[in-house]
Amino acid sequence: MKRLFITALWVVFINLIAVTSTQAVEMFIGGESSTPINEEQLAKEFLLTGDFTLFLNKKLIRDQCISIKSFIITWTMPNDIKTVYIQKLGREGSHWKSAVKPNTRVQPRIKVTGIVTNRCKSPQKISLEVLLFMRSDPNDEKRLFLKEILLPSPEICSVRLTPDVISFGTISAGQNYYEYINYEGNGDVAISSPFMKNGRLLLNNDPTMEISVPSTFNSTNNSWETSQHQGGIPLTLKVDKAAKAGNYKAHLTATLSCP
Repeated sequence: MKRLFITALWVVFINLIAVTSTQAVEMFIGGESSTPINEEQLAKEFLLTGDFTLFLNKKLIRDQCISIKSFIITWTMPNDIKTVYIQKLGREGSHWKSAVKPNTRVQPRIKVTGIVTNRCKSPQKISLEVLLFMRSDPNDEKRLFLKEILLPSPEICSVRLTPDVISFGTISAGQNYYEYINYEGNGDVAISSPFMKNGRLLLNNDPTMEISVPSTFNSTNNSWETSQHQGGIPLTLKVDKAAKAGNYKAHLTATLSCP
């Protein structure tokens, strides 16, 4: 089980007027998706004046949740094969290569291999672009290779608990009131609190202010639990006849695990 953030819910009672507030709790457990790259293109013909470098354009891979590893650029021409191992994106990751025949028009085949890792929460589209610049004119970058790559989502499971605000309205001693925590997603959620005892939430740890749920949502771990199969959680607030006016609250922590 992986724990995520969270003050999920808090409940406030003022002079027996109940207002339950919660941020819309969104939880996510993700891993990573790895996409192997093995692409080859024939570059447009151009004049190669002398020494040059090959590199991947870092401007086209902006998200920090996307990374590359084991990337190799291979330049192939008759009697001329060059290999560039990419450690960094951009020019700073490049090294000078010598032209076999300076001041000659060339048309190399460019092959790109490696692995792109997506740790974002959604599918991503990136562009792999191989650029070249020559020592004779470092301001003139030539595109030799361009390929759009779709990276699948690494998402394992996620859950959203709503609404943003739950209100029991005006309450009176000796009465019961009802509300609901909505569930959307595909993970298992456990909701716990230091003020929860045997599945009953005591506001301010006071037994005269008690929130309970149906037994199917109670767990042996002294928490409320739900899943994609069970869905939202009905809440019942029981206000004892002996309840006194005042401020009552209880913080709840939601924990997400993937089936």
